[in-house]
Amino acid sequence: MQDCPLEIFKSHPHFTTAETFREPSKLARGFVERNYYKGMHTQAFYEVNIVLSGAATHYIGQSPISAQTGDVFIIPPHIPHGYRGGSGFDVYHFLLSPTFLEKNAADLQILPAFSSLFRIDPLLREKTASRLHLHLGTQTLIEIQPLLQRITDSSLDRSIVGAITANSEAMILIARLCALYYEQTQSQSNEEDTAFLESVSYLYENFNTNVTLQTLAAIAKMSRTAYINKFKRITGMAPGQLLQQYRITMAERLLSDTDKKIADIAQETGFCDASHLNRLFSAKIGMTPAQYRRCNR
Repeated sequence: MQDCPLEIFKSHPHFTTAETFREPSKLARGFVERNYYKGMHTQAFYEVNIVLSGAATHYIGQSPISAQTGDVFIIPPHIPHGYRGGSGFDVYHFLLSPTFLEKNAADLQILPAFSSLFRIDPLLREKTASRLHLHLGTQTLIEIQPLLQRITDSSLDRSIVGAITANSEAMILIARLCALYYEQTQSQSNEEDTAFLESVSYLYENFNTNVTLQTLAAIAKMSRTAYINKFKRITGMAPGQLLQQYRITMAERLLSDTDKKIADIAQETGFCDASHLNRLFSAKIGMTPAQYRRCNR
């Protein structure tokens, strides 16, 4: 791996989309790992972990979180994470190719709390060691077992029928998790918190446009100053910093998983031009977009 100065590739394993989703038509996978213990690693795709039994410590970034039976953890691409588990700690791994999210973007965005579950909760865990908790009770875990098994079985089927089945069952599982998450957070959140989460969801959904602080504060029904203070308190950074970080994350995904020109990626992810992307990407990641692409193939 030449011309690869990024320390993240040297410090712990990184799993690419190509090696994980070997059949191009299969965009979702599922499997169980028993007695799970895995050190810090990253991947180029979304990962959903459902704790089936036992207890452990879940790490995302530098933040440790207690993991119990029924807990659900969403791990976005390129975020270091791992577990200190062991005997009796069983985890269901549900993996989603970036192509899955792109193809189903319109349907996913209308699911209740999708942005909160897949984007905001991981951010809170990574930055503040807090979370908007999705926990499945014993009865719910029992009820979704047949669905998890169908995803596992179709993941092992290399035919086009298996791929279509896995992708369809994946949407059903995501919809079920989002509905459960919406119910839990609605019962725990007040009107102000709900409006704030809507503003953060808007930021993520419109990351490649000119998202203004005025618009975000209006959605949250707060003054600009109050909104900035709350945003920093919850996420650990200013709105503009989060927006820039997410744009870089999306650029990472396109660089590693597509052959799009860097200028096109810059435009698609909200940067002014390739030069703008190159400057901010290099400052954040420690290498140019072109170097990152070579390292991640």
